[in-house]
Formats: sequence, C-alpha cells, structure tokens
Amino acid sequence: MSAFPRFIRLAEQGKNLLFCDEAIFTSKQINLKVWYTKGFNQKIKKKKLHFGAIAVVAATDLHGKVVAALQRDKSIDAESFQEFLRLVARRMRRRKCYMMVDNLGVHRTQDVTKQAKRSNVELIFNGTYSSEYNPIERLWAWSKRRFSYLCIDEG
Repeated sequence: MSAFPRFIRLAEQGKNLLFCDEAIFTSKQINLKVWYTKGFNQKIKKKKLHFGAIAVVAATDLHGKVVAALQRDKSIDAESFQEFLRLVARRMRRRKCYMMVDNLGVHRTQDVTKQAKRSNVELIFNGTYSSEYNPIERLWAWSKRRFSYLCIDEG
C-alpha cells in the first residue's frame, strides 16, 4: 500500500515532509552532438567521458526544493545512506521530519534505521511499484533528460 495517504494527513498537520530517492547516471545515457561553427564545415571534436556510473541520493520538500543531496561513484550503499541521513538532519536543523523512501534494501538495514532515529527522521516506506506517488521521481526524469543532452567541447 502506498504511503501517500499518510503523507497527506501529515501535510495537513503541517509536518516537515521529504521525498527521497536514488538515481544512477551513466555515460551511456549521453547523446553527444556534433556541432558545426557557422561558416565552417569542420567538426569540433568532443571530449570522451571518463566515468562509468554516478549515484545520487536526494530529498526534496513539498515545494520541490532539494533539501539535501549526496553523490557517490557507482551506487548508494547503507553507509552512504547513513551519511545522507546525517546531512538531512543538519539541513533540517535536527527538526523532526518524515521522509518517503522506496523499499530498497539499503533503507531497511538495522544501521540505517538507527541512524534515522538519531537524525530525527522517520522513514515512511512507499508501496511497491508506487513511484508515481513520490514527486522526486519527476526531478530524476528531468535530470536524466538534461543529462542525456550533455555536450562537451574540447576547449
């Protein structure tokens, strides 16, 4: 079952609500474009991208503002997610907040659960296959569209 009805009630009570998710960006997503300088028929060479994957975990508030974000190479593990929770606590000035997360195994580890409690963050698990209820998914969709059109010149 989706956590969204609970989030509606918490919003009506004026609670601090956050929406959290992870995304992976890879160099395979990028469509490099060929640019021509006006008046020349010569191609401008592009730099090769030198990374495999970048993982980002972020949280947004009800207004879509990014409250906290953490980037790591390849993936977000339990240790990285605990660091992210500490960052959220600092950004929220240790005020109690409720954070919607998906059912990723990293979110359910004992160490993450303990860190969430220390960080004054209550994790609320969204229902399986209910990502449409998590607004941060729109941020990732927008980011990946922008990222896929990245063009890099050899300066």
